[in-house]
Amino acid sequence: MKAELKTVDIHPGVVEDHDAIAIRFLAGPRGMAGEESFDLLVCTPQWIAKQVNLTGLIIGRHKIIVDRIDLDAVTQYLRGYIAGLDEPTWPELAAKLGRIAMWEFEDYHEPG
Repeated sequence: MKAELKTVDIHPGVVEDHDAIAIRFLAGPRGMAGEESFDLLVCTPQWIAKQVNLTGLIIGRHKIIVDRIDLDAVTQYLRGYIAGLDEPTWPELAAKLGRIAMWEFEDYHEPG
């Protein structure tokens, strides 16, 4: 099974400055209806340096580091990365996407 990028949007109200933006992208099985959301932070080395100076450290999960914020370039990268994935099932594909962005069902457990 292959996946495809459906949309990319700035995630309002999370982080937005000239060195970092939070984005949400929707991805789903290629050629099929349905998608799930994934959140990630697009940031520059300058933003990381500011955060480290403020807090002493930063965890690198769910971040894409770029020279400058360019949503079109990030979208292009994500489109190619997602198109290159191939797994037997959607949950396995989504788990792989969860390595780079926070999947909406990350850490979700069925009740019971």
